[in-house]
Amino acid sequence: MASPVPPVSQVSGCRACCVPGCASSQLRRRRSLKAAAGLPAAGTSIPRPRQRLDGRRRLRASPASATGPPQLSSIRSVVLDIEGTTSPISFVTDVLFPYARDNVRKHLDATYGSDETNDDIAMLRAQVEQDLSEGIAGVVPVPPDEAGKDPVIDALVANVEAMIKADRKITSLKQLQGHVWRTGFESEEIKGVVFDDVPPALQKWHASGIKTYIYSSGSREAQRLIFGNTTYGDLRKYLCGFFDTTNQERSTQLLRNLAVGRGRSAVADTVLDRCVPRSRSGKGCRS
Repeated sequence: MASPVPPVSQVSGCRACCVPGCASSQLRRRRSLKAAAGLPAAGTSIPRPRQRLDGRRRLRASPASATGPPQLSSIRSVVLDIEGTTSPISFVTDVLFPYARDNVRKHLDATYGSDETNDDIAMLRAQVEQDLSEGIAGVVPVPPDEAGKDPVIDALVANVEAMIKADRKITSLKQLQGHVWRTGFESEEIKGVVFDDVPPALQKWHASGIKTYIYSSGSREAQRLIFGNTTYGDLRKYLCGFFDTTNQERSTQLLRNLAVGRGRSAVADTVLDRCVPRSRSGKGCRS
């Protein structure tokens, strides 16, 4: 490898290119060093091999990737996130999270003893035990059922509030939040908020035969609630499925199947990774 060019002091007013400090001399010196190292001089084009080192042909960039977003006719499937893509982040942080935090006690008290809530409590207990073993701050032990309904709910509420504050992406919290939000959507205390350009984009893709899916850390039930109860009405008619992170391995495999055209819901050979790029205006989907 060629050694670096040593610094030279500038000499002003030189009348011959052999003067070490003149620009002409420095340029020739750098060219000679490049030549010695086998490097092309400035302005010399470097021929690109037509084949890769492993013998396989080089893949040409598709016209879509070279000129910008793919053409609508070339897309068969789109996978969208929710937070910051179809909906404002503030809808999640300022509406959904506070509603779950403020109503979790009411929900647990009203549904305590039901199969659904028993399952929610069992999952929260398991998560709390894991958090205690890992020394996570703010965790409150959940007493056994024999301690009575109120002490159990008190401990659960304290843990849920701490989890929401920390914005933890855990299944036990997401599942319970979805059940609390269901009450809010059914009573119309909550309406799903999406960006203004989302409904026409979904409608356009649907009319073009493009299959649109949602993939989010929120539970699939919560996703259905958001898109089924928006300020623009029920948008689920434009959606073909929902993915969440409850079973990461399963969701990953389903998305792979979707990408390569296998499986019962596989209808695509192109999947945009998690979300469609935001428009420059910062509002919602981009078609």
